[in-house]
Amino acid sequence: MKKQEQVDVNQALLRDVPDSDYYCFDNDRSKGNIKPNQIWSLYDEVDTMPRTLIRVKEVNTNGLFRVTASLMRPHNSSSEKSERNIGYPRSSGYFEKLEETTIVKTLNCFSHKMEYTLKSANVIEIFPQVGEIWALHQNQDSKPSRLEHDRQRIANEEPEFGLAVILSICCRWRAPDIVVLRKRPGFRTLWEPGYEPGALPPTYFDRFSHKVPAYKLTEQDYPDLTGTDCWDVDAAALPECLSNVTETTF
Repeated sequence: MKKQEQVDVNQALLRDVPDSDYYCFDNDRSKGNIKPNQIWSLYDEVDTMPRTLIRVKEVNTNGLFRVTASLMRPHNSSSEKSERNIGYPRSSGYFEKLEETTIVKTLNCFSHKMEYTLKSANVIEIFPQVGEIWALHQNQDSKPSRLEHDRQRIANEEPEFGLAVILSICCRWRAPDIVVLRKRPGFRTLWEPGYEPGALPPTYFDRFSHKVPAYKLTEQDYPDLTGTDCWDVDAAALPECLSNVTETTF
């Protein structure tokens, strides 16, 4: 049997983030929630946003925490071209698993589980799902450039994102309807609808950056929250400087 090589995952990508106002997202990424054949999003090396995708093979929680997994990469040339254009790793589209194995020993590397569709033994499909919140790039251009060059540029600039709730089914050729969110005044991590629902222009599809873990809060369940429904979002999936999270109508 051919010995599998190990691919390193940077396990030092940790930063202090504020506690969420209501929901504890750490409970969703506890050791007991990580199972074989799941797809998980880990924090990447570009700007520490959760875009590194792995497919879990084995989980060892007896003693030291240890997850054996396969890294996922874009499956076809169109995904790779889009990645070159935006300068960030993709976290939606079609992905295939690498043959090499990676070992993750730090629970704090894990952000959230991703929903996916199995297209073949090695290929999966991931697109934003109805009800999810995704971050969209704001400060990118559409000029093709080399990925390494873009990563160096990104490292020297402050990322800007808009947050949007997905309202309709989408795929590579069908952009979804969305509601753009804005920060709720007086809270650290609460976001609420900022504009009327609208269709995301197809030309903006490649601006999907990453899924942002979120928990919907209703006035019925939380009487102290008056007015429209809102979402408590995971601060670890947003830029460190929250003032860079923009409120854009697209």
